[in-house]
Amino acid sequence: MNSQYLAGIFAFGIALNPTAALCQSVSPEAQKAYDERAGKAALQMNKEGARLLSEGSPNDRAMAGFSKANFQLAAEEGETELSLAFSFDLENYDPEKARDNFFRVSRTKLGITASAPIDKSKNFSKLFAGDQLVDGSKLKISISRFSNSLGNGEGALTLLRDAYAVCIRTEAQAWQRGQAESARARATGEMEAFVSSFSQRSGQPNFSYEIALESAADGAPTGTIANHVDTQCRPSDTEGHKFGDDVQLVDTHTSLGRDFADRFYTKSSFLTFIGADASMGRQSYNFLDRTAFTTDSVSKTSWEVGAYIGAIKSDLTLSARARFVYGKTFKSPDEAEICHVVVGSLAPHCAKGPDGLPVASKTGLISVESRHLFALNDDVRIAFAPQATYRFEDKNFGIEVPVYLAPDADSKLNAGLKFAYNNKGDEFGIGLFVGVPFSIFYE
Repeated sequence: MNSQYLAGIFAFGIALNPTAALCQSVSPEAQKAYDERAGKAALQMNKEGARLLSEGSPNDRAMAGFSKANFQLAAEEGETELSLAFSFDLENYDPEKARDNFFRVSRTKLGITASAPIDKSKNFSKLFAGDQLVDGSKLKISISRFSNSLGNGEGALTLLRDAYAVCIRTEAQAWQRGQAESARARATGEMEAFVSSFSQRSGQPNFSYEIALESAADGAPTGTIANHVDTQCRPSDTEGHKFGDDVQLVDTHTSLGRDFADRFYTKSSFLTFIGADASMGRQSYNFLDRTAFTTDSVSKTSWEVGAYIGAIKSDLTLSARARFVYGKTFKSPDEAEICHVVVGSLAPHCAKGPDGLPVASKTGLISVESRHLFALNDDVRIAFAPQATYRFEDKNFGIEVPVYLAPDADSKLNAGLKFAYNNKGDEFGIGLFVGVPFSIFYE
């Protein structure tokens, strides 16, 4: 269990009950004060967690979403694409109480992406176009809302306070019993004085068992009661400490560790999101002009609107999304070749190309995708992003599986192999790509 939120809570200096002594119950008024302080601290810590989920952890090579500004030059076999993306926070963490002891924390983001193909091969034809209808130079606008249920900390401090109180009393007595018979009387006096000191100090404003235990053991020789109680009762990842986090402490001394954790953490390990997008693009099409007996080109504007829903695992290693798209697209007719005899020439003059202007159609598609990040060891990671798409008009089903294998200078995966299958003609292909950073969530 990650305890970074809980550690942050105590950094806020949450006060314990001014009238409380060790092992005494707290008054309703004091409990209310606990809950208010705990709620504010828990929300602050959980907001930070939600921010990392929707933007990406700086300590992880996986990215979740794009940064405020992102320039990208991506290349696949036959085509290079230049893109520039921006994102803006429309609503930063909108908390509401969803149910007892939990907040619903939401965040809304607006994304704008402009992209254009450059250095495109004349013979290039994508085997699988993915979940997009718009080709060529395009502008895309998307809006996404991330949400999660997060504990507000209500009642958690009482559980932690009780656990500390039981631990201090138990371990102080254990230390006393472990002393030599000749020193038993002195040890008993030290034990009683130590417990009494904590009882008195717990009545002071801004008292914290965690801070008090640390300060009591500061500089204390190994084997003293202060050092013993500190290592046995104060959660720390320092060598020699019994508990690694607050959850273990509460679970050991009150058997309520899971209840304690649930007051701060979400009961679900997934961040959900929902969103919509719209794109418009301009593409040039070559066609065969039979009247002029030559090839010509024409530019057409296509568009699409889409909606999606999905979830991201809280450890940023897995996501899933379903998307529906409807729009207007263009398709070139099949190629043809026409020839005629030119006066004075022995050989016929021929022209070849798509037989006529591109044909417009309005259609829809549905796609499902998942994204997975795997750590092979501390230094090597790979990622997969399988996507399946079905286009309604031509009953075209396709699958693509990018496999991210190579990291960039910042250790982020951005290159690899792409496997694609299309049921039209039962085609299968493999290609290389580079400059496409792996992300758990993308617009």
